[in-house]
Amino acid sequence: MNVLLQRLMAIGAAGLALLLIWVYFPLLPLTRWLLTLAVAALLALITISEWRSRRQFMHSAAGLTLPAEFEGALVLVCGDSEGLFAPGESTRRSKQGIYLAMATPDQLLATVNWLVASQSSRLPQLSLMLSVIPEQQDDEAVFRGQLHQWRAAIGQCRRRLPQLNLLLCGYFSAPIVGVATPWFVRDVQGTTVWQDDCLAQPLSEWMQQNNVAETFSQTVWLDSALSWLNKLVADELQHPRTALPAVEINLLAVTFRQGTARPDNLWQQFLQRSSLLCAPAACHHASRLPFPDLLLTILPQRPGFTAGQQLALNGGTCLSLFLICAMLASFINNQRLIRTISSDLDNYQQLSGNPAAPKLQAQQRLREHAQKLMRYQRQGEPQQLAMGLYQGGKLLPRVQRAVANWSPPTPPVPKPQVVAPAPQTLRLDTLSLFDIASAQLKPGATKVLINALVNIKAKPGWLIVIAGHSDATGHAQKNQQLSLARAESVRNWILGMSDIPARCIAVQGYGASQPIASNETAAGRAANRRVEIRLVPDSGACLAPASTADR
Repeated sequence: MNVLLQRLMAIGAAGLALLLIWVYFPLLPLTRWLLTLAVAALLALITISEWRSRRQFMHSAAGLTLPAEFEGALVLVCGDSEGLFAPGESTRRSKQGIYLAMATPDQLLATVNWLVASQSSRLPQLSLMLSVIPEQQDDEAVFRGQLHQWRAAIGQCRRRLPQLNLLLCGYFSAPIVGVATPWFVRDVQGTTVWQDDCLAQPLSEWMQQNNVAETFSQTVWLDSALSWLNKLVADELQHPRTALPAVEINLLAVTFRQGTARPDNLWQQFLQRSSLLCAPAACHHASRLPFPDLLLTILPQRPGFTAGQQLALNGGTCLSLFLICAMLASFINNQRLIRTISSDLDNYQQLSGNPAAPKLQAQQRLREHAQKLMRYQRQGEPQQLAMGLYQGGKLLPRVQRAVANWSPPTPPVPKPQVVAPAPQTLRLDTLSLFDIASAQLKPGATKVLINALVNIKAKPGWLIVIAGHSDATGHAQKNQQLSLARAESVRNWILGMSDIPARCIAVQGYGASQPIASNETAAGRAANRRVEIRLVPDSGACLAPASTADR
């Protein structure tokens, strides 16, 4: 999967996580924001880590040329590769695959990491080949040190790709003539022989079909080569004396070819110590050694995916996790809705309605639930309740029946409060009614008294209190008698000019005892000389007797 698709996949996964946080999960606002920040931080961390890894492994990709249309094996060649590649050459292409020379264990690690990061579609085609040419080695301790380093590097590669195949190829020189030298493959089932012109044959069958003397000579040399590989190479790769994990060899192959040989090399040393075979002399050959093309087809198949398949797998995994989490959140939200409405229904039904206030509050909550459920029914349920798990429609009839089955008692109609009318006072100037020191009405007083009578008649049934007042001039007792006489004169006029009963009228004389202004001035004394007609609301005081009303 290329870089753009990886980034789009990461952004898509972050978007699905935010959709779960903000739409589906029932979380508090603060929790939503904290989780959003965590998702953003994780996305940034992944992006920075991928960028750093890409920069670290980019130098490994600089010398690699991988044709996009090629579908063969991709083999990273470790170990002794001097006789396999021409000077300055790092890539060889054959019918079955592409071989890339790995000069050092660090280059192998960097190349595998680069392939994992940016060429993941090539991983199913990837294999390792550890090439061993003992005639190019003359120091066993140095050779063991090199194998130890390759063991560490191969172990790290297999931690990233656990099913990475390893092909161990041994190239040996032997004085074999007269017969083509095939590839000898050793596995748990025995030794098989691979030749260019036929399929694999068991070693015994191959010996019977060819010259016995020549094939026997090759099997003798083969036993020596396998013995050397087991004693030195397999021992260094798999012995548990170090902390490094043992390296599993998927396929061990041996062939006998003439190649460049150093004097007193490890192959010569082994033959001199351990067998009677005559060690080949040191020589130089310019031809390149062959790759085990025939054997690539029998390596264990490692499952893998193309870029499109990997994208589909990752996208499907993210989408599946999202759907699972969304359905789980929807289930929780629906259960919470059902539990809340059912609890409010039970509480409502347990209330007797006396007093009515608690049940009214519970009924209002049910009305709100009913409105919400009806809105969901018309417009569709919200996304956090969807995913085919919505159960609110079954509760709506129950809520509506519960609301309709009870209504609060009608409150009593409050009696209107009757406000008693306030008493009213009519103030008459005595100068317009009487002469000085006289209680006899003046002829011109009729107009003033008629106006007062109109106001009195407007309040039928009210008690009429007529009070006379004087100023402080003169004798107090005489002023009191004069004020009473004037009040009686007004009463007599009213009785004579209207049908108001005498019992509705009371007279009083106060003299100068209730002044409304100062008696020190002429204007104040004029204001104090007055007759006041006070209308008192007393509905029972002036009602006519029944006999009178009937007549």
